[in-house]
Amino acid sequence: KDGLGFPFKNDSKNVIRFHDGLVGGVEKVNVGSSKSLDDIFEGGGTIMVWVYPHTSGGGTAGRILNKLVSAGWDLFVNAETATGIKLSFDTIFSGDNGCYESNDRVITKDAWNHIAITHDTSGAGSSYRPTMYVNLVNVAFTVQTESTGTYTSDASLDLIVGNRPTDTKGFNGIIDEVFVYNRVLSTYKSDGSAVASTATIA
Repeated sequence: KDGLGFPFKNDSKNVIRFHDGLVGGVEKVNVGSSKSLDDIFEGGGTIMVWVYPHTSGGGTAGRILNKLVSAGWDLFVNAETATGIKLSFDTIFSGDNGCYESNDRVITKDAWNHIAITHDTSGAGSSYRPTMYVNLVNVAFTVQTESTGTYTSDASLDLIVGNRPTDTKGFNGIIDEVFVYNRVLSTYKSDGSAVASTATIA
């Protein structure tokens, strides 16, 4: 199977609500680790998710998806202002890690945002940077550090939704419809309250 979907069904709206540790919210969801989830970006992969953030979350860097400890990758929001929040994606390599942050605050607070990331970790450097999309639009980003060496396998790590394993970077808002593919999608369809159209990607 080349993709796994986790359409959460926590309440009547089919979502899971995260409140960065506040009463009434979920701390995190541990999806676990399996062959379908491990090293999905090796040779090319795609992740997609809907988010409805209220703030940038715990430590001002709330995790959306985390498969990272001393290896792996994570997707998170950060650098909140009144106008919005930036999107960041990090990967761990044997040399320098690949760290990427959107130039603009492309994530709207208290609204639905659809995120798609495609990436290939079979190499490093400028030819192996991710591609970010928010609401079907290709997002320009800053390379905070360029990856060098080889990707550090995440095969032993659990996929965590909404936090780090240590519960220090909780997402504050709603996460829905997580999809993980072990290939780079050439097109994708995002159906929901914010977007209902098809975009060509990668």
